[in-house]
Amino acid sequence: MLFYLRRWDVELFLDDIKTSQRMDMLRCKSPAMVTRELLMHMIAYNLIRELLVQAEKRRPVGQEGRLSFIGTLDRLHHWHSPLWGNPSSKVVTK
Repeated sequence: MLFYLRRWDVELFLDDIKTSQRMDMLRCKSPAMVTRELLMHMIAYNLIRELLVQAEKRRPVGQEGRLSFIGTLDRLHHWHSPLWGNPSSKVVTK
């Protein structure tokens, strides 16, 4: 029974990653690159979760509400372009 519950937790974790990071279609073709792509999604997921933990620790006492993973991800997407530029734009070198 313990293994079933653990597997269920893993399934929920993977479903959460796929849903929140729009991983319904992987871009890579080779097995090695798919493994790397999955690993990068898991790293990003855990970094955002750690960001939420740190934000919760710094939250002022009495401030109600729950921090949202999707809300945090939306804010990161919002600030991504102004900080680093459009990731799909080509870099021009001279």
